[in-house]
Amino acid sequence: MKQIRLAINTHHWDPSESVESFLNASSTQEFQHALSCIHPDERARITRKLVREDAKMALVGRLLISAMFVKEYSCSWKELRFSRTKAGKPYLERCSETNVFKATNVIFNISHHGGWVVLAAAESCAVGIDVMTLEIPGKRAIPVQDFFVSFQDQFTQSEWDYINRPADDKKKLRRFIQYWCLKESYVKAIGVGIVVKLASIEFGGLPEDDNITQPNAPITLRLNGIPNLSWHFELSDLADDHCVAVALAKRPDDDSAYSDKTRFEVMQIEELLAHAEGL
Repeated sequence: MKQIRLAINTHHWDPSESVESFLNASSTQEFQHALSCIHPDERARITRKLVREDAKMALVGRLLISAMFVKEYSCSWKELRFSRTKAGKPYLERCSETNVFKATNVIFNISHHGGWVVLAAAESCAVGIDVMTLEIPGKRAIPVQDFFVSFQDQFTQSEWDYINRPADDKKKLRRFIQYWCLKESYVKAIGVGIVVKLASIEFGGLPEDDNITQPNAPITLRLNGIPNLSWHFELSDLADDHCVAVALAKRPDDDSAYSDKTRFEVMQIEELLAHAEGL
């Protein structure tokens, strides 16, 4: 089973000089070109965003989806047509290439936070992804335990025990964010949004030495206290200051697909825009 992981850092891409010009699509030629390469409906979604960085990452996310199909399945950018499910998840509706069957059976998910945009995809397999900066949201200067208070009912006692085991607050926060990303990736994979109680989704098996770059025992999942073996989970670091979690529904016909972690390919903005074509 083919799996794809792509990531791109938008921090250094500054296609406009002001928030107003960026959101009103009246900025530089490069940004105008980027906007012209996505469907008008998605273009409208992006230009309605009030925060410049959110708009920029959302735009890169849409470009990254199309670039993945061009790069991995030799699809024509202009022939790609996307739709959304009732839950709002985008999917490839059609393309006109010889790989049309494989391409239209690719399930993908994107996430962005802190300047990074990430994508996970797999053939005929539900997938979810979430990325977060390894810091308290909003860069608030508050004690870690004060930050945790608002989330007491989102984690099980076993998860809190693991989070609070280190003496170092940075390690505690790192473990908290890892769990949060895992929960989000699963929720996104099943496509229900955060309407389920997050404490009913319990993870285990994370390494005590916090080293997620080395092979470890599989991350385990319990749903309402009952072990669930139908999912595979991966944790990765990006640039040492972001955590990424991927949830992948297991296919019984392809157990070997889950033996190794799929590494992220980091793309550059220039490479992304080189694939893009105006619509």
